[in-house]
Amino acid sequence: MSVESAPLAITDGVDRLFCSRSSARYGPHKRQDEGSVIAPGVLYRYRVLNEADRPLALQLFAGLGRLGGPLWEQEVRVLLRVSAATHPALPRVVDGGYDEAADVAFVVTETTTYTLDSPGALAFLHERRAECVRRSLSSSVRQMGREFSERPPRCRLAC
Repeated sequence: MSVESAPLAITDGVDRLFCSRSSARYGPHKRQDEGSVIAPGVLYRYRVLNEADRPLALQLFAGLGRLGGPLWEQEVRVLLRVSAATHPALPRVVDGGYDEAADVAFVVTETTTYTLDSPGALAFLHERRAECVRRSLSSSVRQMGREFSERPPRCRLAC
């Protein structure tokens, strides 16, 4: 399965807004790929590194306009608050916002070297089904244990 690269105009905008030492308003980051099209004309994903060489995912939403941009700003605030809860199933949101001049919204999250959309990832997991289920269950039980210890359930005795 081949992944379509992001259009050159979008990549140039990413370089200008996120990667260039002289013009990056957000970053600077080091772009690691040519970007991929998630939803043609709307959503693009780039792999970038921050200044400490941590792998990040930059997702860019194009053409939100005067209404969508401010709504995205509100959404990013929610994502940042949810991210602060450090739930193991959610990526940590590093940055996000809306650039009115470029009419693009973005979110930058921590990522890993390999994700579910990496080539061969699903085949790798398919070959290890039992291990995947075991790890998923143990992770869920650990998380439930943490949540229970932080907030014991309220019990009411009925007379």
